[in-house]
Amino acid sequence: MISATNGKTTTATIAATILERAGRTLVHNRAGANMAGGVASTLLTAVRPRAKSTATRALFEVDEFWLEAVTDQLQPRALVLANLFRDQLDRYGELETIADRWARVVAGLPSSSALVLNADDPADRRSRAWTA
Repeated sequence: MISATNGKTTTATIAATILERAGRTLVHNRAGANMAGGVASTLLTAVRPRAKSTATRALFEVDEFWLEAVTDQLQPRALVLANLFRDQLDRYGELETIADRWARVVAGLPSSSALVLNADDPADRRSRAWTA
């Protein structure tokens, strides 16, 4: 699962390409439908009787605001949290609102889940939010 304010689609596309070239068959929300409904639609499409999917893995880009709801349902094995920028203030308010939601997500993941975190966060949220 990949989430960020910017670059989710690009990062997910690169990761999907790498995994597919390594022989993995994926369920992936390529169309960028990255809120809960889009992830659910992608999963439903993959399991339709005529879909004949052989996927054993899923890769989802998830909107930064919807990450908490989606991870609660899917419990990802790996989570990439890339960046938070102010260009979404019109939709979600202050960045700290999203950072707090992300901190809850990280705290709720099983210890076996891998985390890939932005090491270049200018607000250095990592020391506060991601140490859960």
